[in-house]
Amino acid sequence: MKKLWMACALLLPASLYAQTATLVPPANISYAGLEKNLFFYANTRCKVTQTGSNQLDLNKLFDGRYDPSYTSAPSESDPTVITIEGFQAQHTQRLAYIGWTTRYWAPVHFKIEGYDMSGPGWVTLAEVTNHAAGEFIKDIASIPGLYGLFRFTFYTGSGPQGQLGISELFYLNGEAAQAYDGLMVRYDAANNVTMGSKLRPSNLNVNGQVNTNRVKVTQDSWADFVFDPAYTLPSLPTVEKFIQDNQHLPNIPSAKEVTDKGLDLGDISARLLQKIEELTLYMIEQHKKIETLTKENQAMGEKIQQLQNERSTR
Repeated sequence: MKKLWMACALLLPASLYAQTATLVPPANISYAGLEKNLFFYANTRCKVTQTGSNQLDLNKLFDGRYDPSYTSAPSESDPTVITIEGFQAQHTQRLAYIGWTTRYWAPVHFKIEGYDMSGPGWVTLAEVTNHAAGEFIKDIASIPGLYGLFRFTFYTGSGPQGQLGISELFYLNGEAAQAYDGLMVRYDAANNVTMGSKLRPSNLNVNGQVNTNRVKVTQDSWADFVFDPAYTLPSLPTVEKFIQDNQHLPNIPSAKEVTDKGLDLGDISARLLQKIEELTLYMIEQHKKIETLTKENQAMGEKIQQLQNERSTR
């Protein structure tokens, strides 16, 4: 039965609900917009819990794609309840919206609550019955508070048997959005992203530590030219003289250059590989010389032993 009504949902006309939330202007002409959704990926960066027998796909509710999630019919006695917590609370004194959007089977009876950290506790921001639109947007600036938790309770849906569909949950706060942009992340139309700094020298600028499992750098050239027979390996006396004059290896940036300009990871990796390959050639050359000297010493030892044996027989 569940597969049947899910299939029916996909066959419903796309115009059933507009799902554009046009009441909220873009953030570039307002203090808040849907692109400033503070719930964006809340299921991975905040704490999201869900209760009720009929549950929605949390991954779809916060990914910004507006791809609907459907569930069997909730009820007044067994509602679907989603609680979001763990993000930085900001006052809703100037401009703030909260709501949801969907494509099919919108909630008919629902309630949205916020937990005011400044004292009152849970505050009902909206409770609606007999709702008939495919979206709900509530300006909660008239209900000022320092909200650190939000709770969405869906009692009934508009599906054929009361099923529920939700595409996205959103919370837009002009004051929080401005602080988020100014202190943490900035981005512009040129695809530049800046974290922790107002400087934008490159497409991604991070003022702080970056933790990652792996970094892949694409290079147009690599240092294997060292092994080309036409490559001239610098002599060790030449390298020694350069080090004495400059206090760093040839073709490697100095400490001052790194301090002033930083490092290109791909470029410095290629340069360091070049030095490793040159060292390898030096070692091979030294190994050949050592082998030659070893053989010469062995031959000389045998000659000395032969002369000693001849003298002892006289």
